[in-house]
Amino acid sequence: MRLLVWLKALVLDLFFAFFCIFLSFFKKFSKNLNGYNKDNIPILFIHGYMHHSVVFLYMIKTIKKAGYNSIFTINLNKPFSSIEVFSQEMKIKVTEIKKNTNSNKIHIIAHSMGGVVAAYYALFLDKEESIDKLITICSPLNGTYAAFAGAGKCAYEMRKNSIFINNLNKKILEDNSINFYHIATKTDQLIIPYKSALTNKNLKKEFIFDGIGHAKILFTKKVVLKVLEFLSS
Repeated sequence: MRLLVWLKALVLDLFFAFFCIFLSFFKKFSKNLNGYNKDNIPILFIHGYMHHSVVFLYMIKTIKKAGYNSIFTINLNKPFSSIEVFSQEMKIKVTEIKKNTNSNKIHIIAHSMGGVVAAYYALFLDKEESIDKLITICSPLNGTYAAFAGAGKCAYEMRKNSIFINNLNKKILEDNSINFYHIATKTDQLIIPYKSALTNKNLKKEFIFDGIGHAKILFTKKVVLKVLEFLSS
């Protein structure tokens, strides 16, 4: 039975993985996802490995309907760079958003590698403590064996038991100043083991889904509802 659940999630996730690739041909639409409302704390979405912000299309549309209209996205350049390089790009984006919105705080919603980038930024680069809530979705905070098949320095750093990921995870566990929230799925084909997407620091701020794959999780209503729950908590 467990194998059937995993295989079903895999088949569906392959479809959504190809759908994400298809969406990447319509990158210009990602600009339409951004918007500002002075009554909301800005939310910055950060995509994963070799992805583009357009993959958040469904999630952002749904979150906007819930009243969160101050939305920003970032497209990380040079897909095989290091996590630190991506975090520096994020730092520039956060500074820009804070300046343009006159907001001292910002929420982060990050998928996959984006969560690792956001965690590194929050722990090592965010001297102004800009982050109000940091929500990671299927992010290999404690590494993933799937990264051994990836290319580039970022993939090397995300490998299970790499020096980089061990140091980052240790820092996450020691820190009590950042408001982390984590979402994982038992049928994640890319975060292996799936528990690497969790920290177990505060179980009220973590949630585990099942029967949903790594890509499909961005297009699943109950996942977005959980994100909204975290945002409003």
